[in-house]
Amino acid sequence: MNRCLLSLVLLVAASSLFAQPVSQGIAVEMDEKLGLSIDKARSIGSTCVVVKVPASISPELWKVAIETLESRNLGYWLWLPDSSARNAEGWICQPERYRQNPDPKGVYKFRSDTASRALAFIVEKRSGDLRRNIEIELKDGEAAFGASADNELDVALYYPFGVSQMPDFWAKHDAHRDRLALLLQSKRPSRSLLGWINASPSLPSQDHWRVFPNSPEFQLDWESYLRGKYQDVSGLNFAWRTDVEFKTHREAAQRFPLWANKRGVAALWKIGERPVHVDQARTQFWTDYHDFLRMRCETAYRSMQKFLNAPCLSWMELTDGSDLSPSPAWLPRDRDGAAVYIPSNVRDHWFAALSQAAGSMADMKGQRLAIIETATATSALVQTLAGVGFSTIVWESKPEDAIGDALSVTPTARQPVAEAFPISAWTPVEPQLMDDGRWLVPSQTAVGGRLIWIDGVYGYWTMVQTDVGPRVRLCLWTNRESKQLVLKFGDKTPIFASMADGTAAQATVRGDRVTVMIGSRPTFLTGFTALPLCETAIEDLAARFKRAEETASNLKRDLSVQRFGYKQAMQTYSKSPLSGFELVRQAVESAERAVRNYVWLEAENARDHNFGSSRDWAAISGGASLWLKSSILPTGGYDYANYSFSAPYDGDYAIWVAAAGLSRELEWSVQPDPKNEASSGAEGRYSPNGDKGAKYAGRYVWHRIGSARIRPGSHELTLRFKANGERYIELDAILIAPNGIVPTGASQPRP
Repeated sequence: MNRCLLSLVLLVAASSLFAQPVSQGIAVEMDEKLGLSIDKARSIGSTCVVVKVPASISPELWKVAIETLESRNLGYWLWLPDSSARNAEGWICQPERYRQNPDPKGVYKFRSDTASRALAFIVEKRSGDLRRNIEIELKDGEAAFGASADNELDVALYYPFGVSQMPDFWAKHDAHRDRLALLLQSKRPSRSLLGWINASPSLPSQDHWRVFPNSPEFQLDWESYLRGKYQDVSGLNFAWRTDVEFKTHREAAQRFPLWANKRGVAALWKIGERPVHVDQARTQFWTDYHDFLRMRCETAYRSMQKFLNAPCLSWMELTDGSDLSPSPAWLPRDRDGAAVYIPSNVRDHWFAALSQAAGSMADMKGQRLAIIETATATSALVQTLAGVGFSTIVWESKPEDAIGDALSVTPTARQPVAEAFPISAWTPVEPQLMDDGRWLVPSQTAVGGRLIWIDGVYGYWTMVQTDVGPRVRLCLWTNRESKQLVLKFGDKTPIFASMADGTAAQATVRGDRVTVMIGSRPTFLTGFTALPLCETAIEDLAARFKRAEETASNLKRDLSVQRFGYKQAMQTYSKSPLSGFELVRQAVESAERAVRNYVWLEAENARDHNFGSSRDWAAISGGASLWLKSSILPTGGYDYANYSFSAPYDGDYAIWVAAAGLSRELEWSVQPDPKNEASSGAEGRYSPNGDKGAKYAGRYVWHRIGSARIRPGSHELTLRFKANGERYIELDAILIAPNGIVPTGASQPRP
């Protein structure tokens, strides 16, 4: 942690649903000045301290420190150092991250700062067939090998061996507990100890579960789990869907996978033996392995909890993408609580980050602790943090006037309440604190989706449990003046309308129709047995079709086919609104596509690229992004993606790229197809100024990377990024459009 920055440590008692005063304190180092630090903290109003335990401390110094703490009669937490030294060493299965094309001379070059060796598999890109494999040793973090027998359609997949981000629940966990036992033998904390921070390991995000340690303890534990679940090895063979049957559980436990998240080679590998292929769509291998890790994490947590005989908070981290890693769902059940770390790189948008985390934190049992790095201390910051449920704020810094001013603030904490919306609706629905104190937060488990009815009207639907069973609930609002909507539903069930704060909304129900007035504040309609039809949207669709006809006339394009389809759909709608509405919407969208004067490209559909893979994410365009997170230097020193497109007309176009993590200079070029002799190419550079624009889906920003004169016909767009060490970037979509069109969110512009 950067000591020149201030940090907040926030401890939350999530068990209480009632408002409670917020206490504040200071974090101090466990050193020879510990007594003076505690006295200074108390003199400026600190009600507790968080004591940072050094990574290496002798039992003698530990005894003196604990005696000093106990003599001050001030509650304290013991914060153990970074747990990365307790991480497992083994084979890492991340084929979407570790992949590489050969250079023009047919040589593969692999680089890793943490691996000592690696397995390299040469795979045919299109079929995924395994051509050959080689074990490579790294010297000074690098290795190279020839690929003269391979062709340009091959790619190397690497499986490094080294220290991972997954905890070692076996030998290293036991060694960690033994070191704590040695300290506790010299002096055990007693009455003033509030609990331990980061004492027991937690599972990381699922991307980092894909590690297979080579220790004997792991092998025996994994084999024991398989024996317990599958009494007969034939049951294991059936569940894993292998093409060759294992004869013993030990044979199965000795192999590790070459695929994950539908990437890589669907096979289980053991050095010196042929691969055992599996049916990737039906195998239960990853389910078994993740269940095994969860069980082992639970066991490690319970043993540490019993050993320390004090609250043990699991460790979590808030990432720049406003995600909690690991998710609270992956923490041990019935835990004492969790420590949430918010690093300095989310300082500028910590409010949005906390808003997404609020929903998850509201469901967490036990205490909640967060460590927040920030360079400023304001009363507004303290008040807002208290408003989302933090009950104790501890500043990590030398006591100064600014800290004293912050300690004088006396806000009141309350338990946050979350209103979850489907992750697919995240584009129009940003996480926010509602006027009644509830948080509006995205959820991957919420059943429902986005409502696309009328321009300027936003909304989503979810399933809720009522006294008469599951019902559909709508949430609707507008970005401009109030608007009246008429909704038609199939049966005459009771419909209830309310504002976000629970007050009644302006709504009238007559028969199978409800008329509701909506404004900028969300309105909730609950009680539908199925998704209703918005009759008001027909007027909007008719206006959109008329605009499409006007655009077609200006561009001299024929809309006769689309016009016939639209008339047929409207006739169907007049006879049966429920079945005809979707036909009308499809007909209008077909007309808009026919007169579209721009090019929209899904980044994950690149013609060629050397990124890692696509990442599925329902909240963004096309439901996926082109994703890269790697430390391997690619051939030629650049990360790149190529796209083919056809320009609709001759003119000046602006080129936009929606990306997350775009921090490196981007080089772009537009080159015409060789057959397109009338067009000339264009190129340029773009230096990003961070993700300063309006974000959608929590992390993506539209960047205007340049402009070019483009003539009609086929072209190729190339995006290149200079590679330099560990890097991360996601590309969601690309827009090539006239200068008057400015993209927003994940939705394509209307012509």
